[in-house]
Amino acid sequence: MSSNHPLSGRTAITGLGMTELGRVYGRTATDFAVDAVHRALADAGLAKDELDGLLLNAGISQGIDLSLAGAIGLRGLALQTQMNGFGSTAGQMVGYAAMAVASGLAKHVACVFADAPLVPGERAGRAYGGARPGRRGMASILPALGFAGPIPYYALHAQRHMDLYGTTQDQLGAVAVSSRAWARKNPLATMREPLDLAGYHASPWITEPFHVLDCCLDSNGATCVIVSAAERERDLAGIGAEPGDALLDHGCER
Repeated sequence: MSSNHPLSGRTAITGLGMTELGRVYGRTATDFAVDAVHRALADAGLAKDELDGLLLNAGISQGIDLSLAGAIGLRGLALQTQMNGFGSTAGQMVGYAAMAVASGLAKHVACVFADAPLVPGERAGRAYGGARPGRRGMASILPALGFAGPIPYYALHAQRHMDLYGTTQDQLGAVAVSSRAWARKNPLATMREPLDLAGYHASPWITEPFHVLDCCLDSNGATCVIVSAAERERDLAGIGAEPGDALLDHGCER
């Protein structure tokens, strides 16, 4: 975030909580969410009663909703809402939390994503609608042409960007390689094998211009970050990243 932005230096990410991610079975999305929030609170050095804001995203399976506050044991929240901006949700949640904290609406806001779409013995593609009932009439045209799930739609946007601005396949690959480099530093990440551009180009196509390594994994699990006022960050135990950075880059495993 640029130094002249109104939010610059006013808020900070003070806690991070991540559960186990991937093919983790036997737990609901709510179970994962509660676990992630408690981990983030412990990371920030905050008591549960100090948390007065809760933003959540329910993911593919819609397994969590605003009743999550009760499951965590939160009372009297100043801010509570459910958000879905599709691929930009993580950045939007952190930005919304930063604005709430900077304006004085809340002191400590938890941003929570939790999902559990994977089922034992079934392919991950089922999570994005592979097992949904067939559509009829006009609604059946796009699925019949292969437009199932979000990837073909994003592929159209990506191809348009490449045509307009000269974006290359190597530049798309650099994002996947960078994301994998960060994932290798995270013991909870699923994909931790080394990846270079040659490996990226050798990976199977999904929908041009996207290889499989351009696409996020479907995973069971949850992540929570806590956004607080910057002056509190020095007193807390958390990671102390500026939320503006999360607005620009909220990468994922590839």
